[in-house]
Amino acid sequence: MKPTALILLCLACAGAATAQRSYGYWTLMNGGLSAAGRTHYQLALHGGGEFAIARGFSAGLEGGFTGDPRRNYGDTMLGMASVNGYYHARLARNARLDPFVTMGYTVLFRTDTQNAFNWGGGLNWWLKRTAALRVEVRDHVFGDPRVHLWGIRAGVSFSSFWP
Repeated sequence: MKPTALILLCLACAGAATAQRSYGYWTLMNGGLSAAGRTHYQLALHGGGEFAIARGFSAGLEGGFTGDPRRNYGDTMLGMASVNGYYHARLARNARLDPFVTMGYTVLFRTDTQNAFNWGGGLNWWLKRTAALRVEVRDHVFGDPRVHLWGIRAGVSFSSFWP
């Protein structure tokens, strides 16, 4: 399915999923790029959004960039765009803690592109009706031999409504 078709499908289903929220987020990632027993430090910024589909399930889009600030950051920078599926295991409709797992497809780009698989999980802690602290762990896997672009993300989630 093309990304444009997926976006339209998510928007069409979002109205039927009023018991679950759709929201955006910004995160800063501290992690590494690991391959063949070596790891290079990575610092990244990501932004995205999730669109509610059905109870507990959502689809999301995100974009960002990563690089090594200890070297020439611009020379090591790598762009990334992802399409993900999410499952939120909220125990109650008004629960403040919102644990989730995610997986999906990522395209990495600089002068060329690289296909990757990503997976991870985390927690939104809704402090207000429209604002949450977000913590997650994410790993993007690509290449042969396998390369892992992994990290711990911390940031904020924001919503215009309360479910």
